Amino acid sequence: MSIVMGVTKWFIGVLLLLFSVALAQGGERRPLLEVQRDDVARIYNVRVEQRNDDRWQLRGRVTRTLRDTKVPQGQIVTVVYNKKGKSLYTLTSDYKPGFVHRKKKRASYFTVRFPDKLDLKNSRIRVYYLGDDGGAKSTTLKRDYP
Repeated sequence: MSIVMGVTKWFIGVLLLLFSVALAQGGERRPLLEVQRDDVARIYNVRVEQRNDDRWQLRGRVTRTLRDTKVPQGQIVTVVYNKKGKSLYTLTSDYKPGFVHRKKKRASYFTVRFPDKLDLKNSRIRVYYLGDDGGAKSTTLKRDYP
């Protein structure tokens, strides 16, 4: 009985070790993600995914920061930086629906699809909201980022 328990514990230990190595390898491929805070719109549930065709995409949701604050029409801006901090690529995306609902659990969603040529390994992605009014009510302005 003790031999069976010993073999079982050894087998579980080996599986955990293999799983942790596989998880560490997968983490190297994913870029570092930064979501910029804003006083008007809150971006959350942001994730970078690799699709079946090996293309990368970024998905997330937009809601109001405060219930009484209306979110003006705007865009989600995504800037990709390399390890040294140089801006490689800037993409914008609209969110759908364009009207951000005032209820707390309702939100709009967005998807940013990265081009094939862009290698996201060892990169950093910054995501922020930019209102169409130039960020008049927002803490994020167009001049703040490339």
